[in-house]
Amino acid sequence: MHIVILGAPGAGKGTQAKLISKKYQIPSISTGDLLRSVAQNPQDKISFEISENINQGLLVSNNLIMQVLKMRLAKDDCSKGFILDGFPRSLEQAKLMDELCSENCINFIININVELEILVKRLSGRFSCTHCNSIYNKFFFKPKKDGICDNCGSSEFVYRNDDEEAIIRKRMLVYQNETKPLIKYYENQMAKNWKMKHFDGNNDVDKIFEEISNYLNEFISNKV
Repeated sequence: MHIVILGAPGAGKGTQAKLISKKYQIPSISTGDLLRSVAQNPQDKISFEISENINQGLLVSNNLIMQVLKMRLAKDDCSKGFILDGFPRSLEQAKLMDELCSENCINFIININVELEILVKRLSGRFSCTHCNSIYNKFFFKPKKDGICDNCGSSEFVYRNDDEEAIIRKRMLVYQNETKPLIKYYENQMAKNWKMKHFDGNNDVDKIFEEISNYLNEFISNKV
């Protein structure tokens, strides 16, 4: 079972990936985390090149990403399947990804749709406790007592620099131009070995996960 989760920044891809991973006992792989992990301990030519790119603020080439991803997917914990969060992000990457996903497996594309203005509020409204890292949102999830963390009682919070509204809207524009065309690509591939379904990311986390689970279970039971 190979699962690719698509969606704009803030759509909840990472949250759903973790829930799916726990329920179906297959690893959730974030290519961003994977590349950063490799870059932290450069031991060979590939990891050294990735480290150099990241340190210089350059994009890591598709060739390097695929080499690292292939090595990760060759590990034993991926023998029953995997979940990809944050990859592919372009049509070129999607075509390279096709080479990794065998026709003998069930290949799922899960696309999480969320309204643009809700995404902006989800990201621009985020702040976290500096002591226990609890995450809040000034629009959707404020501390029960204003200025006081629910979990540890701290009054010290921080906003991420890349969560400024202007930056977020630029990220959304990149998504629209580069990543959203993947949806059309995979819809055209559905007659082959991909199965794709759209989910309403405006719903709460548990509701979305229930719908995704029902979708996956349908195909798993048929295959068994």
